[in-house]
Amino acid sequence: MGKHGLSLGKGLLGLGTAILAAACGGGGGGSGPGGSPASVAGIVVVHADVARRDPTALGTAPAEFGGEPTSATAALAHADWMVADAMLAGTTADDGTFAIDGLSPGRHVLDVTRTLGGDLVDASLPFAVGDDGAATVVAELAWGMSRVRSSYLRDGTDADQIVGPSGASVVIEGGRIVELGDGVRLLRDTDRDGRFDACEVVAEVGTCVVAQIGALLTQLPETVRVGADAYVQAVLTLDDGSALDVSGVVAWRSSDESVASIDAFGRLTARAAGDAEIQARLGDLGSLVTTLHVVERGALLRIQVQNASCYYPIGVDGGAGAPRPGPLPPPTDEGVWAPTCRQVIEIGGQIAFIAIGEYADGDFQDLSAEVTWSVDPAGIGDLAGGTFTGRAAGSGTITARLGEVASEPTDVRVVTEPTLVAIAIYTNDGGVLQPPVPGSEGGAARTQDDVPCVGCSGFALTVLLGDTLPLAANGEYDTGAFRDLTDRVTWRSSNGAVVQVGTGSKLRAVAAGEADVTASLDGLTSEPAHVTVVASATLQSLWIWQSGDRVVAKNDQRFFTANGSYDIGFGRDVTKDATWRTSDASIARFDAPGVLTGAGAGTVEVWAELDGIASDRVALEVFETSELDYCDPANVNRGTWTDGFNRVLLETDCATYTQPGVAALRFTVTESTSPGGIFDPCLDLYVFQGDRKVRTIREEGCGEAFTPAPADGGSDDVLKYQVRAFWDLKDDAGAPVAPGAYQIHGRFYLYYDPVVSLTVTIE
Repeated sequence: MGKHGLSLGKGLLGLGTAILAAACGGGGGGSGPGGSPASVAGIVVVHADVARRDPTALGTAPAEFGGEPTSATAALAHADWMVADAMLAGTTADDGTFAIDGLSPGRHVLDVTRTLGGDLVDASLPFAVGDDGAATVVAELAWGMSRVRSSYLRDGTDADQIVGPSGASVVIEGGRIVELGDGVRLLRDTDRDGRFDACEVVAEVGTCVVAQIGALLTQLPETVRVGADAYVQAVLTLDDGSALDVSGVVAWRSSDESVASIDAFGRLTARAAGDAEIQARLGDLGSLVTTLHVVERGALLRIQVQNASCYYPIGVDGGAGAPRPGPLPPPTDEGVWAPTCRQVIEIGGQIAFIAIGEYADGDFQDLSAEVTWSVDPAGIGDLAGGTFTGRAAGSGTITARLGEVASEPTDVRVVTEPTLVAIAIYTNDGGVLQPPVPGSEGGAARTQDDVPCVGCSGFALTVLLGDTLPLAANGEYDTGAFRDLTDRVTWRSSNGAVVQVGTGSKLRAVAAGEADVTASLDGLTSEPAHVTVVASATLQSLWIWQSGDRVVAKNDQRFFTANGSYDIGFGRDVTKDATWRTSDASIARFDAPGVLTGAGAGTVEVWAELDGIASDRVALEVFETSELDYCDPANVNRGTWTDGFNRVLLETDCATYTQPGVAALRFTVTESTSPGGIFDPCLDLYVFQGDRKVRTIREEGCGEAFTPAPADGGSDDVLKYQVRAFWDLKDDAGAPVAPGAYQIHGRFYLYYDPVVSLTVTIE
């Protein structure tokens, strides 16, 4: 996501999926002058894919609202909303409804926030109000999409404004389309003669050409299997040859909802075998009626059996119907199990198999729970739901059958003891060159039956005279187990006068020259490690890295490491040899090699120097706690965001200011679960009015995701970061802002990319 918009960005579920949730807010907090009856009423509902995320945050929507069915949705309860131009705010009710009065005729934007499953929804929803100040608004939310319909009176005529996904919009008056947009251009029929006579470019790209409507067309499959979902499309053609995707703003109709239904976003669900007639309507336009055939499964052609450990999709797209690997063989006492396609296990071990069925209609399905599994001979193991458990040593085959269709047999072998098939040797000494990727640089070509391993082929290593390096040996077995063989192998050097391997598997460089080192066990010998010993080396480059957060509290410490790269092709840890420097010792200083201490609030650059070469510079921020002098300590103007690890507070010293003046802000992050795998310190602070950015207070423009830690450790909040900032009540051009309500958004880069906000008023 862009860090500086108002829509929700980074996705949740750890899958990179984004949710754009535009929602309407609800009842409470919005009454007009004199307490007049509410004249804008609406509801916010979410579809099943969103409802499953956080059912506890949702309510039961009325069966029908404003002529729109809501039976397949849930109410977005207790969402905060605000109409910035009217300075009105409130919260949706338990059933997702809301009411607003005192709005002027025309178009408005409703800003909505709600936390669902740890994600903060912060979005803007456009809606329209009729000449009498009344409207009915229905907002529907799905993952990545929103659709909003406003119904109202204009010049005594019934009108509907529909805003759908991807910028699609339409205004219908008296059944006729009078405005049409696709996010790039906006066509208007201002004199209501049935022809567009005005065109406006609404995006930075596109050509504004007045065009007339041609026809409304639909695109959908002829046949869909029972239980399957598909997206259908409605396209509005124009006489200039262009076409608009209006799938999210048309009204979809199915002649038989029990056979197939289509939601507001064009998602078709096949419910039962039969035929249904599908049509899309937009105002007085209707597409041709298309007959959809919903069928049971076609004829089963073949079954393919796969080992779940090395599963690759066959016709399955990895969606909800995709096969999932079953149980994995348990690790042995002395080794670590890794996926293998050799299908060799020890007695008591397990292999999970998947049965994929291919059908005549081109469909692929996971039939693992439906087929009959068999093993031949039966005595070598048991099969339960596709999981084979070895019982006795021997070789056999696995077969899956459904009706008259049977798979080709797949081989399996059960052994009493695993057999060593390869030895890999390596060294793990910081910057020392590691083994090449298996199959490259002279290694053998990989096949499907091969198993990933570390250092399957030999490697080259350059060391300095006098160096001592630890060596290790890893054994790969036919069962897929990897075991540490460092203390069991026999180490050999081809030139003991240059390189020796002694007690503790330590390599010692005793003279300049070259030698090959190998490890042997049970008749197998590893690929050689070619070692070159040199008498001297020249530093070519220096780089540093830091452990821990990129912020440090005053008097706290952070630890740095320096690595040097040398002309002969190796690198090493030079932390203790380097000279460590900071750009400002009053902000941070090094008390020992690589040990930095925060001295005072500010940003500082850190680097290392060695042999006349300087490393890259790393920016680090030092903070110290600061106090705010609140205008009203009993009612602090504060915005809060929290998840399972951190709590974020954004505060201003006052809620209301007069020109000229200065708003003091404080942004604080505390950690409730330690370690919480924190945020990025490069936070952004902006001032918005509605969806318009007014002022950039602070913009660091950097960030990287964190990996949440297990929910254990300390339960008390720990201060992780705090910064104080100021807004001089001016816009980015330096002009004082006009009276009104403004939103200050604090953004920082977490896994969920949250936003914490608050509102201040300028009188």
